[in-house]
Amino acid sequence: MKRLALAICGALAANAAVAQDEMFDDRWYVTGIGGAALVDEDRLTDDDWPYYGVSIGKFFSPNFSLEFQIDAYESEFEGDGLTVPAGVDASFENVGYGLFGRYHWGQFSNWRPFVLAGVGLQEHDNFLDDGRDAFASVGLGATAEFGDHWSLRTQFEARYDNDRATFDNDNGFLDGIFSLGLSYKFGEPPRPP
Repeated sequence: MKRLALAICGALAANAAVAQDEMFDDRWYVTGIGGAALVDEDRLTDDDWPYYGVSIGKFFSPNFSLEFQIDAYESEFEGDGLTVPAGVDASFENVGYGLFGRYHWGQFSNWRPFVLAGVGLQEHDNFLDDGRDAFASVGLGATAEFGDHWSLRTQFEARYDNDRATFDNDNGFLDGIFSLGLSYKFGEPPRPP
C-alpha cells in the first residue's frame, strides 16, 4: 500500500512540475498592423504601397500562436505592356483573409524570434479582374513584450497569390510584405500556481 501511495504522490508531483513548466500566457490578443507591400513586378503596378490590417489570436502552447488576420494593400497599374483605358480607374486592391501560425523560440534581451506560415483567400479588385484566389505565406520576425498587455512585432512575409485571372497567365504572383504590429492582450496575465 505504501508503494502505491508513493507512486501516486510521485506521479502527481511530476505532473505538477510539468504543468508548471508548461504555464504560458494564453490570453486573446488583437494586433493592428502597418507596413509596406513590395508587389511582384509582373503585376505591372507601382512598386511599394502601404499595407495595413488587423488580427486576433492567442498562444496555444508556450511556442505556438495562431491568428486570424484581415489585411489589404493597394497599388495602381503602371507599366509597359498594359494600357489603362481612358476613364477607367487604374487602382489595384488586394484584401486578404487568412490564418497565420507562428512558432516562437528563445528570448534575446526582450525580443523573441519566430517563423510564420499562413494560408487564406485574397480578393482582387481591379479593372481586369474582380475575383478571389488562395494565398500562402512564409516569413520570419520577432516580438518584444513591454508591460502586461502590450507587445511590438516586426516581420517580413513572402506571400504567393495564386491570381491567374488578372492577366490570364499560368502563374500567380509573389509579393513581399514588411510590417510592424502593435498587440494588446486582454485580461490579466496568468499567475503561477
